[in-house]
Amino acid sequence: MIVVIMTITLVIIHILPSLSIGLNKLTITKVKLCAKMFMNMSELSDLINNALKDRGWSQTKLANLAGVSKGSVSNYASDKVTTPDEDTLIKIGRVLNLSPETILRVAGLLPPKKDIDPITAQIIHLVSQMDDVDKKAVLSYCNLIVEESRMRDAADEFLHRYNRLDHAEKMEAQKKLLRGLGLVATSRQGSD
Repeated sequence: MIVVIMTITLVIIHILPSLSIGLNKLTITKVKLCAKMFMNMSELSDLINNALKDRGWSQTKLANLAGVSKGSVSNYASDKVTTPDEDTLIKIGRVLNLSPETILRVAGLLPPKKDIDPITAQIIHLVSQMDDVDKKAVLSYCNLIVEESRMRDAADEFLHRYNRLDHAEKMEAQKKLLRGLGLVATSRQGSD
């Protein structure tokens, strides 16, 4: 069924506009939006079902926590919604720790934001709910992770270059390192 609908969608989006068959631009735009919304609803149902599975929740539990009907959750989770309701989606998103912007984008009610991936959007949403002290702690932790990553990259680069050296060059590099750490006396220190 989905394959048939997606095929029809592709025909509507890509072929009909190029044909002069009396469809006005507004009609084509409406059809495109409906087709896009249908394809996004599948992504939304996947998001909800994965969240339920990850948390070990039933649809009923999500509905109760969100303050929406079980039928609404069931319809979103089974891809049966044709006209999504923003308020319901925002309530569901809140319980799943998704920002209103994220869940509305996934549902196709907002245009996609290409420069922020879903994980980053979720991190931003969660951090926006914190007080300043917690935000500073998260920032410090993020800086630490980035610095550790840079150090790992630098160490990897060093090892890559070191492994390309011959034996004599490796011995000289080791001496320089030990001198730099102050573990081996330099020739001047040894002659004093």
